[in-house]
Amino acid sequence: MKYTVFWGCMIATVEYGYEVSVREVFPRLGVELAELGWNACCGYPLMQVNTRVWLYLASRILAETQGSGHPLFVPCNGCHISLCEAQHTLMKHDRLVGWVNELLRDEGLRFNQSSPVRILHTIEVLHDEVGLEKIRSSVVKPFSFKVACHYGCHIIRPADFPRVDDAENPTKMEAILGAIGAKTGDYPERLECCGAGANVVEPELVARLCGWKLKSVRARGFDALVTSCPACQMNYDAKQDAIMQVVKDPDISFPVFYLTQLVGLAMGIEPRKLGLNLNKSPVENLIDL
Repeated sequence: MKYTVFWGCMIATVEYGYEVSVREVFPRLGVELAELGWNACCGYPLMQVNTRVWLYLASRILAETQGSGHPLFVPCNGCHISLCEAQHTLMKHDRLVGWVNELLRDEGLRFNQSSPVRILHTIEVLHDEVGLEKIRSSVVKPFSFKVACHYGCHIIRPADFPRVDDAENPTKMEAILGAIGAKTGDYPERLECCGAGANVVEPELVARLCGWKLKSVRARGFDALVTSCPACQMNYDAKQDAIMQVVKDPDISFPVFYLTQLVGLAMGIEPRKLGLNLNKSPVENLIDL
């Protein structure tokens, strides 16, 4: 299994633990990653501001991936929806493809409508490509804690084009965690947004929203929260001190992990090799760093 990988902005600049854990876990499951080469932003922050700039930025990545001959692995939820929606748009509008290719020609790139890119998220690679049996057979230290899943918005919505999992009742993350021995469970707030899109304009509101969810999962008997999105992870993990200052509640302190970090722990990989020393939430309450 070989994939071209696009890390996006956040993973490459602030959420290093995600990349570190993917690079440790995937090769042990038979997954090879080929670097895309230097590339700009996927365009996600501009989707609602300047459609053409977004489409140009996203199409560069799609065109370069077509040249690689491999599916595209995109671990960031925001990048994933940006690239999926861009390709969905290009496949429907020939005139936009012509406009994009005029711009790409100066870089020696071209988007080919007849060869759409397979775009896969972390959850899809683990659940659909590697498979639960392969993951289960790689476990040497089953993870026995009860974990609350947080999917994030963009990998399950909207339903206008294929998403990673069912929008109403996603189950793949729970299945992956079950394969490594972790307990999971449904809870009313499972599909609630972390509020990352409002961080710039309403940071206090976002802090309250995240604090509400962290308090909820603790109250429902979970030992940790697991994410697969750098923006969600930053909100729930890195910003817990800020959240506590806003909601004035010390019970906000709660372990938050990336999905790939938990899979790696179950495979017996050392915590620091999975970037767990970079997590800001109290993961040391559950594991030895």
